[in-house]
Amino acid sequence: MEIPLSDGDKLRNLQRVDMSSNSFTGHIQASIFSQPALQYLDLRYNHLSGHIEEFQKPSTMLEEIYLSNNKLNGTIPTSFSQLSALTKLELGSNNFLGTLDLYPYLMLRNLSVIRASNNPLLSVSAEDHDDGSNNSSIIDTLELASCGLTRVPSVLKYLPKLNYHDLSNNSIHGNIPDWIWRNKTFLYLQHNLFTKVGQLPAYTFIDSYMSSTSATINSGALCRSLTQGRNLDWLKFNYTSHGLSSLSQYTKAAIRFTNRGSRRRGAGMP
Repeated sequence: MEIPLSDGDKLRNLQRVDMSSNSFTGHIQASIFSQPALQYLDLRYNHLSGHIEEFQKPSTMLEEIYLSNNKLNGTIPTSFSQLSALTKLELGSNNFLGTLDLYPYLMLRNLSVIRASNNPLLSVSAEDHDDGSNNSSIIDTLELASCGLTRVPSVLKYLPKLNYHDLSNNSIHGNIPDWIWRNKTFLYLQHNLFTKVGQLPAYTFIDSYMSSTSATINSGALCRSLTQGRNLDWLKFNYTSHGLSSLSQYTKAAIRFTNRGSRRRGAGMP
């Protein structure tokens, strides 16, 4: 059964669409994103396919879009970044491809959530834009797990409110940049190809999952940075334990080392 949203003229007064968890098939007409009164669109958990065309007149009222768990493909329309009232955009578990440029989304003052995990052919632009710092973005949740990322997106530097960030299950290589730790409580980096972890900041709380990487920890820097740390899950790292035996002199907080399958060299854990 195809989704009954093809006649745009008859939908002008529609404010809310929830057709989630059905068996709808077919394409999503781009005109739905231009409806003047529509505020909420939920088409999750269907069998929708094809690509979404660019739309010429982005709605000024549309706040929430949920398209996850379908079979959508093609590139993600840049028109999404022109939906001025947008607060949540969920595109996960589809077959989107190409490169998603997140910088235009920084200009959406109401946008707080972007979820695009489980799109294996989707990458995110890693190029740095100098104008990225001149924004008032309130994005606090960004999920990009199980995509096609090979580098840490530089746009993360310009998300001061980012609290929950998932980059797990990608092919990101190289160093974990120092700035990635700023202002984050939940950070997921497991199952990547990182080669080095730099200086970690002091946190009152961080729940950071970095298991199954190939990173080498600078344990001396780690100890110095945990002065205010309270929670650290230490999972499946190749690490040297030099300096870890004196961890207690750097912090009075309770540090939790979950040593499940870790490979370590040197002295034992404190």
